[in-house]
Amino acid sequence: MEDVLKQKRAKKAFKIPKWIWGKNEFEENHWIEIRKTFSIENIGECVVLNISVDTDYCAWLNGQFIGTGQFSDYPRDKHYDSLNIISALKKGTNILCLLAFYQGRSTSRYRKGKAGLIFWLDCKTVFIISDKFSKIRTSLTYFNGPTDLVTPQLGLVITNTANLDDNWMQANYDDSDWPDALEIGTQNDSFWGLLSPRPLPKLLIKDAVQANVIKTGGLIRKKSSGIIAEIMANDKLMPDVRHIPSMLDKERTESKFIIAPPQDSEDGVFLILDMGAEVFGYLEIELTCESGVVIDIAHGEHIFDGRVRCSIQGRNFADRYISKSGYQKWQMPIRRLGCRYIELHITNYAESLIIHYVGISPVAYPVIHRGRFRCSEEIYNRIYEVSKRTLELCMHEHYEDCPWREQALYAMDSRIQALCGYYAFGEYDFPEESLRLLGKGLRDDGFLELTAPAEVPITIPCFSMVWITEILQHYFYSGNRKLVDEFLPQMKYMLNSYMSDIDITGLMPILSDPKYWNYYEWSPGLDGCVRTDEKTFHCCLNLFLLEAVDALGQICSLIGDRDAEHWYLKGHELRKNIKQVFFDSERKLFKNSTSGRDEQFSQLTQALALLQNICNPQQSSELKAVVANNVTLVPATLSMSMFVYEALLNDPVEFGQFVLKDICRKWGYMLDQEATSFWETIKGQADFDGAGSLCHGWSAVPVYIFQSHLLGVKPLTPGFKQFIVNPAMHLLDYAEGTVPTPSGDIKLHWNNSNDCKLYLQYPADLQVQVPRHLGNKIIFEKI
Repeated sequence: MEDVLKQKRAKKAFKIPKWIWGKNEFEENHWIEIRKTFSIENIGECVVLNISVDTDYCAWLNGQFIGTGQFSDYPRDKHYDSLNIISALKKGTNILCLLAFYQGRSTSRYRKGKAGLIFWLDCKTVFIISDKFSKIRTSLTYFNGPTDLVTPQLGLVITNTANLDDNWMQANYDDSDWPDALEIGTQNDSFWGLLSPRPLPKLLIKDAVQANVIKTGGLIRKKSSGIIAEIMANDKLMPDVRHIPSMLDKERTESKFIIAPPQDSEDGVFLILDMGAEVFGYLEIELTCESGVVIDIAHGEHIFDGRVRCSIQGRNFADRYISKSGYQKWQMPIRRLGCRYIELHITNYAESLIIHYVGISPVAYPVIHRGRFRCSEEIYNRIYEVSKRTLELCMHEHYEDCPWREQALYAMDSRIQALCGYYAFGEYDFPEESLRLLGKGLRDDGFLELTAPAEVPITIPCFSMVWITEILQHYFYSGNRKLVDEFLPQMKYMLNSYMSDIDITGLMPILSDPKYWNYYEWSPGLDGCVRTDEKTFHCCLNLFLLEAVDALGQICSLIGDRDAEHWYLKGHELRKNIKQVFFDSERKLFKNSTSGRDEQFSQLTQALALLQNICNPQQSSELKAVVANNVTLVPATLSMSMFVYEALLNDPVEFGQFVLKDICRKWGYMLDQEATSFWETIKGQADFDGAGSLCHGWSAVPVYIFQSHLLGVKPLTPGFKQFIVNPAMHLLDYAEGTVPTPSGDIKLHWNNSNDCKLYLQYPADLQVQVPRHLGNKIIFEKI
C-alpha cells in the first residue's frame, strides 16, 4: 500500500510544472533560449499556454509568434500570462520556442529577483509542462553579462549579433546536444511564491508605424569601442542624399532605401527617420544585406544639432544589431521604446544594402474612450485630445511617468494620471493595479519605494502620503473598496509612523538623511535639490500629510471604521499648526519653509493651503487673488498646476477665465511647438540638461480640469451613486461631454446662443445634486 501511495505522489509531482533555468553563467543580463517538443493528437484539447518568468519572455509555437510581455510584478509575487495558441497548434509534433530574459539588476521599474521560468499548457489528457525534459541554453546572439544602462530607471542596452543565429527556432533543428533544463522550484512552492493570473488584459501590439527618412549622409567613426550611444554621439555626420537614390525615385525602388557602399573617406552612412508623432512600442528593422553589418540604433523625442540626441549626461538611448546574410526582420524584444525619431549609423559593410523598413510597432493598453469633451473654443478641444493621447502613451502594465526616459510608476504622477483617466476612459482596474503595486513597495521606515515594482536607494516622503489620497479617490470614482480593505491597516501604520516624527511644534520636520528626497515639484525651493542638516519644516510636506490624514479619516467614516474621529482630530490639530508656523501675516502668504536662509513663497504652496482649508473665508479670498495674479510667487509647474486650478475653481465666476487663459497659454504653447504629446515641464527637451521628456503623463491635467470643473461633474459618494453637476456655463458658449461612471455614462451639453439650457442625461440608479443657481435652466433625463 505504501508503495502505491509513493507511486501516486511521484506521478502527481511529475505533472506539476517546474521553475526552470539553465546554468547560471551570468548574474545579470542573461538571455536564455528554450525548446520544448511535444505531440498532440487532438488540437482542440490544448488552447492556452500559461507562462511566467523573471524578467520577460517572447514565445513562438511552430514558428508563429504567440506572445510577449511578463506582467510587471515583484520577485516573490509573480503573475502568469495565458496565451491563446489554437491558431499555431497542429496535430502531431509541435515545437515551443521561448526567448527568456533575466535582468538581475534593480532599476526604477524592476526589482532584482531570481532567474527562472515556468510554463504549462492547459490540456485534458496530456501534460505539457516546463521540466528537466525541456532543452535550454544561453542565447548565442544576445549579449550576456554586465552591460550599460539606458538610464538607471529604464533598464539595459540590447546588443543582438544576428549572424551567430543557428536557426534554433526551425522545426527540423537538432537540439540533442543542448543541455537539459535545471529544475529549480515547483509551481506555488518556491522562491517566486503563489502564482496569480495576470490581473489586467494583455497589451495590444498594433501594426507598425511608417517612418520617413528626413536626413541621410555619410559618417566618419571617431570612436570604435565603448558605450554605443557615446560611439554614435562621436560619429561625424556629413549630410547629403547621394546614398539613397530612392529618396529621388521612390516609385522605381518601391519605397525601399538602397544604401550604397561607403566612399573611401567614410566609415558608413547614417539615416534619421521621423514617425510624425510620439510612438511607444517595439523597434522593428527589416533589411537585406551581407553578414556582419553593424547597425547602431538611437531613439529619441527630438532632433538637436541635426541628430537624435542619444548620449545625455550618462543616459544611453542606443542599441546595436549586427546582421546576418540576406533578408532579415528583427523586432527588438523585451524593452519597448518611446520616441518620435530613430537614427541609424550603419558601418562595416562593403556591398549595397536595402532597408525595407525601420520603425515602431505600437504597444497599447486596451482602453475605451468613454469620456468626451467638446466646446466652442477649438484650442481647448485640441488640448483635450492631445492630453488623452499623452495619457495613453504613459499606461501599459502600469502608469508610467514617461515612455522615453524612465517608464516608471510614481505615486504623484499616477495620482494625476488616474484622475484624468477616470474621466477620459472610465477605467478602474488599471489604476487599481498601479496603486496595488505601489502599496506592495512598503519599506521598513514606513514609506513606499519611490517607484514600483522596484528597489531604489531614495524615496520622496510626500509621494507616500499622496498614495493614501489616491486610495480614497479610487474608491470614490470606482465604487470599489477592495483597495481600501486590502491596505487599511497599512495606511494606518504609515500615518502613525509619520505622525510619530511630529515634534513640539505639532508639525513633521523634513528627513535629512540622504535616502530621503524632499521634493514637491520641479521649481526653485520645492525641488529638494538643496540639502540641509538643520532641523527644518516644509509647508508642502505637512500639507500633503494633512491631506492624507483627512483622506484616511474620510475612508474610515465611509466604511464605518471606529478610527474616523481619531483621524479627524489629528487633521484639525495639524491644520491649526500649519497656519501658526507657516502663515506670514504681513504678506498674507504661506512660506515654503521655516529655514531663514532663502525665504520663498510658491504658487503650489498657496494652492495646497487653499485646498486644505487652512484659512478663514476672507483670507482664502485674498490668497486666491494673489495666486491668480502670481506676481511675487514662484509659479507652479505644468503638473502641479492641477492643484492651482482646483483651488481657484472653487470660485469659477471670479477665477474661471484666468484658469482657461492659463491653460491656453501653457498647453497652447506646446501645441504651437508642434507637440504631439505634452511635456514634462514647459521648458521641453531643454530641461534637465537636454533630458526633458516631451511626453509625460502628469501633464494631461486639462482632461481632469475640463470634465470635472468645466462640465462640473464630480462624485459625492463612492461610485457616483450621488454626484454633483455644477458646470461653468459662463465660460464657454457651447460645450458637451461625457463623464463615465461604473453605472453608465453621464452626458450633458449646453448652448448659450440657443436656449441657455443645460441638458443632462444620467443612469437611473444615480442621484444628482444641482446648485440652486441653475434653477430651471436644467433639463433632466434618466436612462
